[in-house]
Amino acid sequence: QGYLYVYNTVNQIGGNDGYIPQGTIAAIGELTPNTTYYWWVASACEPQQWVQGGSFTTLPATTPTGCNPPTNMNNGLISATTAKLQWTAANPAPEGYYVTWNTVNDMDGDYGWTDGTNALLTELTPSTTYYWWIASDCEPEQWVSGGTFTTTALPTVCNPPTNAHIVTAELTPTTATVAWTGAVPMPEGYFVVWNTVNVINGSYGWIMGTEATLEDLTPNTTYYWWVASNCEPDQWVSGGTFTTPAIATCNAPT
Repeated sequence: QGYLYVYNTVNQIGGNDGYIPQGTIAAIGELTPNTTYYWWVASACEPQQWVQGGSFTTLPATTPTGCNPPTNMNNGLISATTAKLQWTAANPAPEGYYVTWNTVNDMDGDYGWTDGTNALLTELTPSTTYYWWIASDCEPEQWVSGGTFTTTALPTVCNPPTNAHIVTAELTPTTATVAWTGAVPMPEGYFVVWNTVNVINGSYGWIMGTEATLEDLTPNTTYYWWVASNCEPDQWVSGGTFTTPAIATCNAPT
């Protein structure tokens, strides 16, 4: 299931290693500038057969200049008590980003840090307008406004999601992607449960959106799964069953 790869600055199988569960491309980070690397790949099964991918040489280092702010700030999913904020990374990329938000147009409010290009704000007040700002974690800081967003009202009813289904194209021996159509009114996320017997119990998760990837599954095994809106009273909806495929015969990549 998947592929193993190793890379080294000398021409021998060893050094750094990695694994990808699916696909045929691996992005390798934290390399040394202006350095030649050798690399190999093998199917993640026994017996392993390593195939050499040759060598590559990283480019010389360039020194980033300036501390620039991110761009394209926008709001993602907004609920009664949560909000997902998004932006495009600054160039050059900083160590991370500071985010602040407030119910008045003043940057002296709640505060957070992330090393990605989105942030999930929680414990917000329903039916409330918030202002938010963001700055790259470098000097000198340049704060830019992300505008405003307004949280929704708390749902007065708790409806379940619909159209619960398995995304068959993304089913592997150890992972499965399940999806559904969001409930109306939108709840504070969804609970997902999956089990090898037809009982609402077993493994458990929470997600803000309408799709979840279930991991660490057993190959060649049938699973039952359910989804419910995160509100009261719970109404569990069955997504039916899916069967993970068996692990394929181990052949070397080409």
